[in-house]
Amino acid sequence: MKKIVSLLLALLMLLSVFCFTVSAEEPFDDVKENHWYYRAVEYCFEKSLMSGMSPTAFGPSLKVNREMFVKTLANMEGIDEESYKVTESPFKDVRLDMWYAPAVEWARQTGIVAGLSEDTFGVGKPITREQIARLLRGYAEYKGKDVSASADLSAFADDDKINDWALDGFKYVVAKGIFKGNAKNELNPRGNATRAELATILKAVRAYENNKLVAWGDSLTQGIIEGFHDISKSPYPEHTAELLNVPAYNFGIGGDTAEAIAIRQGGIAIYVDSLTIPADKTPVAIDIRAEEGYTTKNINENGDKGLNPVTIDGIKGNIIGDWEEGYKFQRLEAGEEKVITSETRIVTDGMSFDYSNAILVICSGANNTKEQAWHDDPEAHLQYLCQIQKKMVDYAGTDNFVIIGLPKVRFMAKIPKYNYILEEYWGEHYLDVNEYMMSEQAFIDNGLEMKGRDKKDVAEGYIPRTFLDALQQLHPNQMGYDMISKLLSEKIYELGYLK
Repeated sequence: MKKIVSLLLALLMLLSVFCFTVSAEEPFDDVKENHWYYRAVEYCFEKSLMSGMSPTAFGPSLKVNREMFVKTLANMEGIDEESYKVTESPFKDVRLDMWYAPAVEWARQTGIVAGLSEDTFGVGKPITREQIARLLRGYAEYKGKDVSASADLSAFADDDKINDWALDGFKYVVAKGIFKGNAKNELNPRGNATRAELATILKAVRAYENNKLVAWGDSLTQGIIEGFHDISKSPYPEHTAELLNVPAYNFGIGGDTAEAIAIRQGGIAIYVDSLTIPADKTPVAIDIRAEEGYTTKNINENGDKGLNPVTIDGIKGNIIGDWEEGYKFQRLEAGEEKVITSETRIVTDGMSFDYSNAILVICSGANNTKEQAWHDDPEAHLQYLCQIQKKMVDYAGTDNFVIIGLPKVRFMAKIPKYNYILEEYWGEHYLDVNEYMMSEQAFIDNGLEMKGRDKKDVAEGYIPRTFLDALQQLHPNQMGYDMISKLLSEKIYELGYLK
């Protein structure tokens, strides 16, 4: 009798892994915030991809077997299990009354997973990391995803240990950021995956497939001012995307005003009222007008990322020249002459961006502070900045967005003191980077000590120079960018934007 009870308890514990019943709060005593897999387990629990081995234990170090992995794939796909309940299976070791049977049949029918032999699936066999890599590529192919991404594996210490049949799989998962090397720079291809690793893998797959980060801003967003000074090798959009394992789209341009950023993105509309576009590719003068209350003064003064190519009444071309000398439009391909006699909106390249599943990040306003008006009445102009940013959010049509406040650096003097206006306007969407970057905790987290010069900077109300670019003391250095990336990724987690 005791044996039967023990078996039933073991079975219930195993089933709990795949019943995916969740409660309001993560209940696991063996998963702490300082564990490297904490975010992944939290994600998989909240998204009903994995549950615990018991009501209070996740079992992060337990090995994952083949049927467990296939079941998580099937759950991620959301299959109708009734459709895959069969009366017989070619795999003799698959019990049709077990929780994993429909998932194995789904994987077999779709070709995602093959057995260890024609009549053996390998139930109970621990799954290796290279097997997972191959299966994930197969799953992506089944989903119709582009699987051509291929990373160079030679940078890893144990790339020679990957079996030939798993090479394409590993090249794919590394290229997509799903697999990363360990502390020894090893991929550990033949090691058995643990439940903690599986949670990390599932989160990475779902995050990369279902999310993207798109950042609009000025040089702080761009991170690199080409031809002048390389501020950072990894600006906050790219680094944040790496932390979240999502694709990044960086539309930052150094020196751009808030209006110019919004025009490139589509939040502020620009028009032409009358224009004759010649049949050939000869540039023609164009009078560009922004919607009432805004200016076209800076739209391509510092770069045209997100602006060109524009489309005017179906004709694609580039806006060249500048506000002082006059703008010109040059079509990309010769064709028929086009005569425009009424108000026609100019469609920028940025307006074509698909914000489906996008997390929008806006960091703008720093370059407007060069205008005397911002210093004369900063409160009114911070309200003006909010209006511009709202037009961008409205154009994107997404509720998933973050507004980064102005950094407290000497270049902007007193302006960031009015960040409270941004905070009041945007509420939970607002991200303040100053409080942390000006704290002793920031130094402790980076293994540093706040000393005299930095203490003076903080006392005067500025971000410490230790975290700023040494040449300009205007932008963050790489350490500073890493901090912003950390704060932004935590904000995105907090707001629950990852799908």
